Parts: sequence; C-alpha cells; structure tokens
Amino acid sequence: MADQAASNGTAGKGKVKSLTKMAENKILKDLGSSLETHARSAVFACGGSLPFKQILDSTSSGDQHITKAEALETTSDDGASTHSKHPATQTDPLTQNTKGSQASTLKAVYVWFGDKGNATNIVFSATGIPSKDLEQLVLPCQPASFGRGGEAVLDEGYRKAGNLDNEAFATNFCPYQAGIIDVVSQLLVPQTPHDRHCRSIKAELYKLNVYSAPSGRFKAHVVTPRSKDQIGSLVVSLPTPHQGGELAIRNAGKSMSFDWSSNDKADPEIKWAAFYSDCEHEVHEVTSGHRVTLTYNLYVTRGLGHLADCAPVLDS
Repeated sequence: MADQAASNGTAGKGKVKSLTKMAENKILKDLGSSLETHARSAVFACGGSLPFKQILDSTSSGDQHITKAEALETTSDDGASTHSKHPATQTDPLTQNTKGSQASTLKAVYVWFGDKGNATNIVFSATGIPSKDLEQLVLPCQPASFGRGGEAVLDEGYRKAGNLDNEAFATNFCPYQAGIIDVVSQLLVPQTPHDRHCRSIKAELYKLNVYSAPSGRFKAHVVTPRSKDQIGSLVVSLPTPHQGGELAIRNAGKSMSFDWSSNDKADPEIKWAAFYSDCEHEVHEVTSGHRVTLTYNLYVTRGLGHLADCAPVLDS
C-alpha cells in the first residue's frame, strides 16, 4: 500500500509538472500570436535616457572606489543580467521623480575586462571618461561578425566594429534597476487573452560593442532570434564623446532613429533603445570617437510588467 501511495504521489507530481509546462507553453504561444497580430499597429521600438546627474548618489558622486565583487553583484556567472538580488526599479515616464533604488545610488558604470585576477576596469561617470581608458577598451575587442544563412560572417564592408562576448567582460550596470526593463515590458509586450499580467521580459547580457571612427558602421539588417522565446533586443549606449553612429530602426514602412552622439561638454547620459527582432535596423557611420554599447537579448517570460513611480527613463 505504501509503495502504491508513493507511486501515485510521484505520478501526481509528474502530472502537475506536465500541466504547468503546458500552461507556460500556452502563454508563450499566446504572446507570440499577440505580437504578430498587434505589433504592427503598436510601438515597435522605444528608447530613453538616464542623465548621470539624476542617477548619481549626490552624497558620494565623486567616490569611484568600488570592489569588483560589488560591481558584479547584478551579473550572473554566465554573464546574463539578473534581478534576483534586487527588486526592479518601477518607472513612471510621466513624472520626473527619482526615489530610493539603485537608479539613485549608482555612482558610476564600471566595465571589467581582461585576464582573471588581472582585470582592467574603466569607469563611465558624470565626469566623463578619459580617452586613454577608451583606447584600453578598444584594444581587446575582436572584429564583430554578423549572422548570414545561419553562419557567422566577417565582412567589414557590411559591419565594421569590435566587440567582447559576455564571458570576456563584466559590468555593474543593471537594466532592471535602471527601470528600463519595466518600460520595455509595458510597451513591447502585449496583453494576452487569458491573463493581462502574465507577461514580462527577461534581459540577458550578450555583447559589448564598439563602433569607432572613421568608418565604424553596421548596414541595414534583421537580427536572427537565438531562441523561439526571444522577441527583441536592447541596446544601452554608455556615455562617450563621439559623433555619428545613429541607430535607425524600421518596421512596416515606419521608422525611428536614436542619435546618441555627444561631445566632451555635454552632460553624460546613459541612453538606450529596445526593438522587436523582426525590425530592420542599422548603425550609421561613426565619424569621430568611439560609440560603446551594451547589447541584451530580450525574452518573453511570465511575470508582471507595469509602470510605477521612479526614474525618468522613457523618451516621449
């Protein structure tokens, strides 16, 4: 009898697990269908900016002493962004208020790269970034490839850039805590017929890209999704003095552009854009300086996505 009860219990757990998986697959299928049906009449891309003067801790804005462990606190072992240790910043683009969260205490954006135990770090902050530090970042970057016919292709006539894979660098920047993912979830993930709250976005850090003058660019292309759950990409521009490099995004005859160029006198800002995977996009030629970005793959997942009170991260 005991053996039979145990057997029945195991079977019951297996059935529950199977039903849960079926429910998850149904939600993902509904989300995909909703994207195909409604995306063309809705927003296909969005973007915004985070001025350092609004996200710095005013009591310690000049303090750049931070350990690598602290900086890596929001990065998982596989390089994917995670928000498990900190609640996501909630964002209301209609109010210009910043309240207590990492978005208001982040002293600077740190990027580590190089050999383990002897990593180099550079700092993006309200005071700008020295040109020698940028050159240090450019040196280890590998020529950036792109996908064509299921293969990685190197062709500088089509794409000229350098990059680091997520295993080759680390950063303390977290798009969840900056409020970006909340906004993207609200704008790019549609409602489902079954549960209006069962939709959100998971962001996984993918690459650090550097487009350098005089000819850094990426001709018009469409991203090949890395899985059936990937719905788009997020590009975060770190503040560097450069000109050119405008990101142009097109879909169904409509277009949006994001010009992140700046100079040494401009107030440093973190700028970003997110868009669906089926959008055509290109990076126009960088005419001076270095354009440095973090790119994330965006996946549909279960969870809440809503706008609430915090950092002004959305451009109208």
